[in-house]
Amino acid sequence: MSLAPGQFLNNRYQIIALLGQGGMGSVYRAYDQTLSRNVALKERHPDPNATPAALAQARTQFQREAKVLANLTHPNLPRVTDYFPFGNNEYLVMDFVEGKSLDQVIQQQGALPEATVLAWADQLLAALEYIHARGIIHRDIKPQNILLTPDGHVMLADFGLVKLLDPNDPRTLTALRGMGTPEYAPLEQYATGVGHTDARSDLYSFGATLYHLLTGRAPVEVHQRLLNPATLPTPRAVNPRISEQVEQVVLKALEVYPQNRFQNAAEMRQALKPAPAQTPPMPTPPVVPPRVPTIAPVYAPPFQSAPTGMVFIPAGDFVMGSNDGDSNEEPVHTVYLDAFYIDRCPVTNAEYKKFVDATRHRAPKHWKNGRIPNGKEDHPVVNVSWDNASIYARWAGKRLPTEAEWEKAARGTDQRKYPWGNSLDGDLFSSSEAGRGDTTAVGSYPGGASPYGVLDMAGNVWEWVADWYGSYSSSSQRNPTGPSYGQHRVMRGGAWRSPGYRVVRDGPWGYTLNGIRAAIRGLDTPTNTNNGLGFRCARSP
Repeated sequence: MSLAPGQFLNNRYQIIALLGQGGMGSVYRAYDQTLSRNVALKERHPDPNATPAALAQARTQFQREAKVLANLTHPNLPRVTDYFPFGNNEYLVMDFVEGKSLDQVIQQQGALPEATVLAWADQLLAALEYIHARGIIHRDIKPQNILLTPDGHVMLADFGLVKLLDPNDPRTLTALRGMGTPEYAPLEQYATGVGHTDARSDLYSFGATLYHLLTGRAPVEVHQRLLNPATLPTPRAVNPRISEQVEQVVLKALEVYPQNRFQNAAEMRQALKPAPAQTPPMPTPPVVPPRVPTIAPVYAPPFQSAPTGMVFIPAGDFVMGSNDGDSNEEPVHTVYLDAFYIDRCPVTNAEYKKFVDATRHRAPKHWKNGRIPNGKEDHPVVNVSWDNASIYARWAGKRLPTEAEWEKAARGTDQRKYPWGNSLDGDLFSSSEAGRGDTTAVGSYPGGASPYGVLDMAGNVWEWVADWYGSYSSSSQRNPTGPSYGQHRVMRGGAWRSPGYRVVRDGPWGYTLNGIRAAIRGLDTPTNTNNGLGFRCARSP
């Protein structure tokens, strides 16, 4: 019997509405009276035909799984915050995620743009890496169990068929509590007495999910494929706009036998990375900034011809970090970076509008009826979350720069404090303290160019970079990329509203000289947006 709206459970949770129901349980939206927030309340129904011993075993297993899930902390997984029995049922309390399932998105839009799907895939495979490393197998990955928030973030939900792997005997730790959904379930999930589910099983289900997102149709179930492999059309046969690289990844994930699939989520995630671009043919002379920097670069590297709007940054060592600001910029350390390209300027509203029009993606919240504010076409786009910046970069055939790449492009190799040198000059950057109370058109301060000719790297907007926020002390010395997961992404460069001259508190770390130094670091959750936060893209040669 369903719980009624208004009903209280455990003297704390008030039922608001039934969200979904299946053979094994129900999910409700509820209100947590103690913490004054909405939650998702997951109810497990006992099997009416089970013996008392089987019921006791199922309850013990559910309690164990609740404890394991409660210790998961990942930005693409809803948190489990409570567990309790009530009557004959058990309940999990989880974060309530605003948004809709990817199944609903497919029903509304059909096949989805590859760049959008790949950005979601990267988030979800990171979550799978995380849970698999902790001995947890989801076993019911499908579009219905992936939630899309209004700001473009995806969450892997519904651990109803979760399995905890025993490394000594992965086949017998838990009883299979369901077969999953046929179109997404691998062959071994149906097996009795032979084989067992493991991380590769989730990758099959994830491959089936990608197939559905990219083609607009679910794949045929595995038993039909065993009888006749031709019953599964290739992704490109259904949607020719899918790239060959992505098609091959999806088909490998959908291999019938586990040994032929990707063996772990990290391997599949790497296979979905954009293919390296071809090396440009001929070098061209460097672009000299209109204003001579306060201190000259210590070298004059040969510049290669770059894609339109991008600047080539040569490979080599550079000194990263600073002792002039917060402790999160320390220790000062030398890193080696391969060559890369970076956008000369932040992504503008006009550039982002092309992406919105081409993909039907949600426009930034301050655009009225999807229109760029008057006179702001050449200003940096703002109010874009990290997730949506990442989706744009994939759509553009690029990526977000790592923070090491961003810092090298901003300051070169001579440890300068600002892109233009070591002296603070209000005529070289966009700042409210210099009388500019908003963003300015990109490229408005050519004298503030970095040694490589990259513009707007101090003030104008904070810029998202690829890394999760973490300490420098644990980073690699070659092409560092930060932690593999976390709660916050790194921002770089300061914004038009960042203090330029005063000694102020900048973030949670302490007092800094100013907020626009080349080494300054900020952090924010990847779903957040604000009017001083934008991004630029990078690309590997």
